[in-house]
Amino acid sequence: MRNGQLVAIKCIEMFGNWGTWRPHGKHWKHAAHELYAWSKCDHPGVLKALGFALIEGFILLVSPWMRNGPLSNYSCLEIAHTLEYIHHKGIVHGDLKAENVLVSDTGHTQLVDFGSATLTNYLSLCFTQTSRTHGLSLRFAAPEILDGEPHTIESDVYALGMQILTGELPYAGMSDQAAVASVFRQLNPPRPVFNGVISNQRANDKLWGLLLRCWNHDPESRPTAAEVLIEIAE
Repeated sequence: MRNGQLVAIKCIEMFGNWGTWRPHGKHWKHAAHELYAWSKCDHPGVLKALGFALIEGFILLVSPWMRNGPLSNYSCLEIAHTLEYIHHKGIVHGDLKAENVLVSDTGHTQLVDFGSATLTNYLSLCFTQTSRTHGLSLRFAAPEILDGEPHTIESDVYALGMQILTGELPYAGMSDQAAVASVFRQLNPPRPVFNGVISNQRANDKLWGLLLRCWNHDPESRPTAAEVLIEIAE
């Protein structure tokens, strides 16, 4: 930017089926809803939205650049706190995974990418990005989402357990198709190793039990983000 600030730009392609620009009000409406959902979040755990622009067939969403990149290790307490906050604001993130949790210069996590966000009682939003199919990040999607149901706070909690708490790629070493088949067969990912993070077996077992509850195939049986926050803070 002109003031020297480094920024990150998310590009949403707006071309038609044959590569031609097809202006339509719904495109601006969708982008505005994403930006609105994003801007509703005033929290240190949510990356600040700086604005958006339209340039040559792309809508550009602008945010500060996070030089440390995405989450790679355990920081489940902060992201659970952020998720509890956005759920309290009536927002479902819809694409919670480590790649969408960046690390600031001060070492704190910040949630990004509200392209799949849903505002309670408002239109849902769905923009595709790399490694997704039909707007889904398959390895992190709850079984009801794979069945075509809308994103909910419960599916956010499923994703929280699937990636943020384990610090690993769900169903590592398997194709997306095999991972989805495992979900429908109710086969959970292997139990992760918490060495260096949890000091005793009792706490290890407690965290594993929490993950299993997050992955429950009955959405109503999953804990809330607030309950997850309480348990991992103990």
